[in-house]
Amino acid sequence: MDLKQAQQEVAELKEKLAAKYGKEDAYALVTDLAEEVGEISKAVKGEEGIAGKEKEKGKIGMELADAIFSVCALANYYQTDLEEDFKKITEGIEKRFLK
Repeated sequence: MDLKQAQQEVAELKEKLAAKYGKEDAYALVTDLAEEVGEISKAVKGEEGIAGKEKEKGKIGMELADAIFSVCALANYYQTDLEEDFKKITEGIEKRFLK
């Protein structure tokens, strides 16, 4: 699945959810993203056995996927083409650091 497909799938699911629960605003979407980043941090701690967390494998992929879902939802809210912008970012990094 590419980023365009991911954004489309998120848009379709969010539309169904909005019909049932109401549309989310930008603040709710960015709060969801912040929460998911926190979950990634917890998953990394568990994966690495850091800060008293018992070593727990296998959660990081799901947490990263949750964050991607939240990023797609926020991008859709602002009508941003993540695939196009991601390509620009990677090209900029390559120019800046590899040439």
